[in-house]
Amino acid sequence: MSMVLAALPRDIALVYVDDVIVFLRGHQQHLQDLREVFLLVRVAGLKLRLEKAQIGKVEVEYLGHTVSARGVRPSKKNTEKVKNWPTPTNRARLRTFVFLCNYYRSFVSGFARIAHPLNELLQPFDEKGQLRPFIWTAEADAAFQELRCCLTEPPVLYFPNMHTPFIVKPDACDVSIGGVLMQLKDGKERVVAYASRRLQGTELNYGMPEKEALAGLFCCRQWRHYLLGSSVFLRVIHTDHKPNLAMEKNKLANKRIEKWALELQEYGLQFLYKEKKSHTDADAVSRMPMPAEHSVNTGAPFCRHCSRPVDRGSAERPGFEAAIAGATGNALPMQVALPFLEKVRSSVPSDPAV
Repeated sequence: MSMVLAALPRDIALVYVDDVIVFLRGHQQHLQDLREVFLLVRVAGLKLRLEKAQIGKVEVEYLGHTVSARGVRPSKKNTEKVKNWPTPTNRARLRTFVFLCNYYRSFVSGFARIAHPLNELLQPFDEKGQLRPFIWTAEADAAFQELRCCLTEPPVLYFPNMHTPFIVKPDACDVSIGGVLMQLKDGKERVVAYASRRLQGTELNYGMPEKEALAGLFCCRQWRHYLLGSSVFLRVIHTDHKPNLAMEKNKLANKRIEKWALELQEYGLQFLYKEKKSHTDADAVSRMPMPAEHSVNTGAPFCRHCSRPVDRGSAERPGFEAAIAGATGNALPMQVALPFLEKVRSSVPSDPAV
């Protein structure tokens, strides 16, 4: 189907395998677009099932999502499935539930943190390679209930307008970074996308200026296709951390932040300071409540599998070693691009390890 409709511009129709959605650009223009689609399908000798067609609708179902003029949200049919999903009694049923939720993870803030106990239960073997019994814990049940709650009333993500300035709102806390991508629509800031991730390894030891700068870099990398694909050069980044304002002028004493600032220059960002009380949307992403076992401690032990520092709470949690052993035991060897490797070798010729 992609080859059949390849001649049509992407602002007319979008194809995924055998599912086609035709955008509305006015009533008369929409009829003309439908005629072109039907003509190309007929020329190719294909047939369409009328009972599966949705024509002239205010909103349509497409790939498990409800698409309307307002934006995109998960299909009500699938969210009802999640809402009424019974408590899993084995790994097969749990895997089906997690996979369904994972499809809508872009609508759930902090999905990886929430689903972590469930993903641990999906690991069938312990550190000795023996089959682990399926035991439904209180931590797993809490994660299961939270995911069901998040997908029962999911937010609407608004369509990006590539002719309107984007607003990036990053934020960081002690253990995670995140941000919100927004645009002004009808005089109000509307969410286009949001993302977050936990800090890992040495990132946990960064000072707050570094974490705040890393949050901005993470957001720009995450939404690079939006920011650089926009026809408007102005892209605004809001920050509640005043030292980040120096990144715009590249007047930095920290070499790590200076390197990140050079990368951010590609995006043509304008930094604006906003007080924390008006920066709550980004704060909510990065400052989500974390379980007690994930608290960061000084003097943390080192993982014997990857030699990285781990927080003591995680190391003492039952099943932690089994999860790490299973992950590292099944990991594929890392492939490093040769140009990058040669660049590293030429930079430190005196290091025999390199």
